[in-house]
Amino acid sequence: CTSRDLQLPCRRSLPKFMIPGNFVILNKLPRLPSGKIDRKGLEAEYILSKDVDQTDLAEPAGDIEQKISVSLNLLLESSITPTASLASAGLDSLRAIHLASSLRKEGVFLNALDILEADSIRKMAAFVLKSQPEMTVVPTESEPLAMWNTIIQQGREMLKLTEHLQQPTDIIPCSPIQTGMLLETKLNPKAYFNSVELQFDCGISLEEVKSAFINTALQNEVLRSGFIEIDFPGFPYAQVVWESLHPDQIIESKIIDHDLELQNQWDILHPLKVQLCVIDGRPKALVHIHHSLYDGWSWDQIMRDLVSALENKQLTQRSQYRLFTLFHINNHSSEIREQALNYWQSHLQGSTPCLWPNFQDRSDLPKASKVVERQLNLDIDQLDSFVRDFRVSRQIIFQAAIGCLLSAYHGTSDIILGNVSAGRTLPIVGIENIVGPCISTLPLRLNLRKARTVRDLLAILHGLNKKSLVHGFVPLRDVKQVSGINTADQLFDTLFVWQDNFTTTCGPIAQVASRDFLEFTNISVSYTHLRA
Repeated sequence: CTSRDLQLPCRRSLPKFMIPGNFVILNKLPRLPSGKIDRKGLEAEYILSKDVDQTDLAEPAGDIEQKISVSLNLLLESSITPTASLASAGLDSLRAIHLASSLRKEGVFLNALDILEADSIRKMAAFVLKSQPEMTVVPTESEPLAMWNTIIQQGREMLKLTEHLQQPTDIIPCSPIQTGMLLETKLNPKAYFNSVELQFDCGISLEEVKSAFINTALQNEVLRSGFIEIDFPGFPYAQVVWESLHPDQIIESKIIDHDLELQNQWDILHPLKVQLCVIDGRPKALVHIHHSLYDGWSWDQIMRDLVSALENKQLTQRSQYRLFTLFHINNHSSEIREQALNYWQSHLQGSTPCLWPNFQDRSDLPKASKVVERQLNLDIDQLDSFVRDFRVSRQIIFQAAIGCLLSAYHGTSDIILGNVSAGRTLPIVGIENIVGPCISTLPLRLNLRKARTVRDLLAILHGLNKKSLVHGFVPLRDVKQVSGINTADQLFDTLFVWQDNFTTTCGPIAQVASRDFLEFTNISVSYTHLRA
């Protein structure tokens, strides 16, 4: 029996991501006195079979490997050898985004997808040596450039019809994410118009808070932007960038109104509103902000900018959200977009949406939402040991659990749930610091019949998540169009959200409460790792 003899049947019967990279043929497995497999002995046999010196495996080789190793060890708070699997060490997509940012500061250019694909320090270094960094700056082809200019022209013409006296500094296209959210808001004025309540330390004045919001908006153009309807195929809205926030966008009041909504044209042109007041001697701010201006990742950046402004420090210099839009413009009719749509069409072919049944005897009952929180008493060290053994990330474990529950509840092995990712793995320099909605919500289809064991299930989910990251830059509405599912039906009504770290305090600012207005899910399952 040879390695080739084993690879051929694996290629015929296993998905690509489950095929071993190589095989080592042994007469027998080394065992401990207890009878268990001797893992260290197996590793020694492998090293000997590959004729690789142990020192080479343990120590970084060259300047690039050294830089990657230092950044990675700081991020994961552990020592990682150059050939160790990063997935089993705990590197997920969120940490890959942070690693890409850290490496860029060291002059090592890799995007998050490259990092996840490499899965080891040595392979990452090899990728750096043979590739060039990608950066999206301006429309690069004649068709996207003409599209961009037409949208700008239509936006200016429509703005004139509103008799709006304030002149914009720029008009740019909307990203697909912004467009989808704005279309939902057009149907329901409360959809995606969220609120966040902040409390500030004593000694900070309302005037200082107001100034901090103004300076933060000056630093991030999307926060001082609004939207105007236009008549261009695929782009029903344009983004209007103002020089600064309008005075009416930040107001002082004695009470806070939580029930604001976008009611007229002026509101959609200024979809950020801040109410300031003093309660029990402490300044408070209720931030009403449309989701087309930010996402959860962005909110962390906004909080840091507010703190810097309050402390009279220089705000972070970062790339602007228009780069994210430019990426989608440049790839509007590209080959990689076609490949992505082909993947989603194949992934969803023959599927049936898994929608929760209505157990009421009436269909005209008003909708209501309810939040149920439960803290799971899991040993994090045991969880991390488990994911290392299975070479997957933490979120895969919980995705598998939700998949099994949905399968049981719906009585089918073939289920679909919505999966939220940060959307920050695109090859855009500085995307990890951009303020704006990059979040990606896409269907995750899982057929439990294809998994004979738990290890199979986790491996399948690991592969599906990697493919979703590669092809996840297309908007959900385009995925739905190619899915073969009736356009009037929902693809899913259960949403999985994973947040590895969650904090409500940033310097002198504490997040007291928040409200999100979503439009398409009956159940949202959010997992947050609460650090001790």
